Amino acid sequence: MAAHKPSIAVFTNGAALGSIIEMILARDADVRVVRFSAYERLADHMRIAPADLIICDYEQLGWTAAEMLVNLRQHAPGRNFRSIVLTSFVSHEVRQGCRFAQVDEVLIKPMSPLFLLQRVAAHLSALNDLEFEATPLRASETIGNVVPLFPHRVLADTTRAPH
Repeated sequence: MAAHKPSIAVFTNGAALGSIIEMILARDADVRVVRFSAYERLADHMRIAPADLIICDYEQLGWTAAEMLVNLRQHAPGRNFRSIVLTSFVSHEVRQGCRFAQVDEVLIKPMSPLFLLQRVAAHLSALNDLEFEATPLRASETIGNVVPLFPHRVLADTTRAPH
């Protein structure tokens, strides 16, 4: 069975910014990037094939990212996704809205493509860590009576005596 290929949804005000972000992220063959120009299409997509990460502008036409993300979480219960919000400035309203909507990270525009790639990689890695922790242990992953808390990490040498 093939491994899960992370999906990233991009929803920005401007087509140019959305295209640039899509192009930067699509260079990685291990992710699927889908760009949306309307909230309704994003909401429909999230019901059918939910994204693992949503990248969006804070100010949308008639919406804020906070309102949009709260709405997506309410209409797709049990769907765990991370979110990155892009904004030109962080006001008290933006800060409060992002907290309420459980936004994972706010990035100030403009940002470098390398910085964006690093932040996306960190969020996708965090999702992978959650998947590993939720995976039950197999007998081959135990060492005697020691059960590793993080089986995906390399175990330290347990044969040496402590200092």
